[in-house]
Amino acid sequence: MGYGYTGHFDLIENLLARRRQALGEQERLRICELGDQTIQVTPQAAEALYAFAARHATPSASVSLADLRRRLDDHGGGSMHVRDVYLAAGFDYVSADVNEEGGACFVDLNYWPNEAASLGKFDVVTNFGTTEHVANQASAFATVHHLLRPGGVAIHHVPMVHYLNHALVNLTPRFLLGLAGLNDYTILSTYVQSHCIDQALDFHYGPDLLFMPGVREMLIDSTLATMAFIVIRKNSDLAFIPPIDVGPDLERFRRLLERGMQHYNPGISQADTELAIRAAMDRRASRAFLDPIAASIETRKYGQRLARTGAELAAGGGHADARPAWGEAAWILDRMRAHLAPSALGRLKRRLFRR
Repeated sequence: MGYGYTGHFDLIENLLARRRQALGEQERLRICELGDQTIQVTPQAAEALYAFAARHATPSASVSLADLRRRLDDHGGGSMHVRDVYLAAGFDYVSADVNEEGGACFVDLNYWPNEAASLGKFDVVTNFGTTEHVANQASAFATVHHLLRPGGVAIHHVPMVHYLNHALVNLTPRFLLGLAGLNDYTILSTYVQSHCIDQALDFHYGPDLLFMPGVREMLIDSTLATMAFIVIRKNSDLAFIPPIDVGPDLERFRRLLERGMQHYNPGISQADTELAIRAAMDRRASRAFLDPIAASIETRKYGQRLARTGAELAAGGGHADARPAWGEAAWILDRMRAHLAPSALGRLKRRLFRR
């Protein structure tokens, strides 16, 4: 786990600036990160990290700017924990990880309630590539919910497509939509971030996958892997409800809502349960949680594209018997050396393997 680039600090800085406006200048803002987060300390990154801390530093900061500069110099060319940067900036910073490295508190996200219940409430909770390593997604996202203050913001950056050799779980847009729609959340921004799978092969392919026939052929025919990025604001302290994926039977839907709330909000009263259910049903109908991004949602051409895709698939036929043109080791080596654009790589794969 780690920050891929210093832009994460810019995003958190922007979110905390809005939060400070709401709470007042004297309020000490709290950040909790799921996972022991590190960052590569290039010369450019070192300057950006120091500048971030200097903009927010206070006399009460537990790490001085001089100490931060020394630590950045010591880690130049390598990686360091981001904790020191936030502490030098004067924020109240906590990280949670079962590895307990870099000062992280032990928290097992597979269960709720868990150790995070004793950490208090936070203004920002980040999930930069952590929850995909957790089998129990409902408990992981319940932890985020209970860590956030009303008005606090969660940032999730998690695998969505093809991280087969990296994660236990790849989330779907339906999961994230259900999470935001059932809880009193607002989606502030979201996008997907894709890269050619050959540029990070270890994340997407490995021998542990080969027990399932067809996985290798599927990856040969694949081009992109995708991360989901979503920023969500928690609006109130209503009970947490895990995403539910059932048919249109409203009575069954309601029963599942109630069961989820009782499990992930121990001791919840019947009155609070009813309040959360009514609010969830209203949000599900109004979809007001999408308001900040509504203008960017494009659905007008969906039907046309769906029909065209169906026609293309019907005309193209299947290739279930596709086989590689060379051995396993040569295929891996060739893919690791590939630096082609995704579209060009996709055409090359088809030319080589569809025989």
